[in-house]
Amino acid sequence: MDRYYCEEISQAGVISLSDDQAHHALHVMRLRNGDKVELFDGRGQWAAAHAIVQKRQIQFEIVGDKHTSPPPPFELYIATAIPKADRSEQLVEAASQLGVHTVSWINYRRSVVKSGDTGGKMGKWRRIAIESAKQCRRNWLMNIESPTPLSDFIHRCKMPMLFADPQSSMHLMAWAIPATPPKQLTIFIGPEGGLSPDEVQTFQNCGAQAVSLGVHILRIETAVAASAAIMGKLLMPPLS
Repeated sequence: MDRYYCEEISQAGVISLSDDQAHHALHVMRLRNGDKVELFDGRGQWAAAHAIVQKRQIQFEIVGDKHTSPPPPFELYIATAIPKADRSEQLVEAASQLGVHTVSWINYRRSVVKSGDTGGKMGKWRRIAIESAKQCRRNWLMNIESPTPLSDFIHRCKMPMLFADPQSSMHLMAWAIPATPPKQLTIFIGPEGGLSPDEVQTFQNCGAQAVSLGVHILRIETAVAASAAIMGKLLMPPLS
């Protein structure tokens, strides 16, 4: 069954979607009057609905009960440098599919792409997260936070915190296996030029643990996917 994102499905009566969701339903999927779909609001609520097509416009009406999926008991936060070009889009899509709670873009000292270079990408990244949630049947949307300096971000993080370091003797898997599963975890992924010495010192001063993701140096989006896959397998329930 096709799925569509709708910011508000608690209202009674006929429901309209955003322009991009309506365009996809009407002109890409070519839904017809009476076709059944699933609507979700990105905050755990979802319901079956049928299409109402009139004069090249499409709306939906809820059929039956609304349902609520509980939020996952474990929240994985990824604080990452922004990859170049369309690799940031690949990162967002993969992170959403792997159940990441929030992607926070961080301006590291050696970041190639910083906040001034993102332009209008925040909207596109959020649209990608929505499309990914539709595809992977995720009912809680992944959050995406605007770029911020590491010094501003790290002081509002809660423990435990990990940062990826290829030189670390502790693999992320080794950290996760004996650990009592926390309710949330932040993993920092640095730029491809690596963390600067003062950034490493900042992490150490905050009590963050250095972890390795393997024997090879990974691209940013690969490191994010690897981190999410490892933690998801160990700590996260199936996506709702």
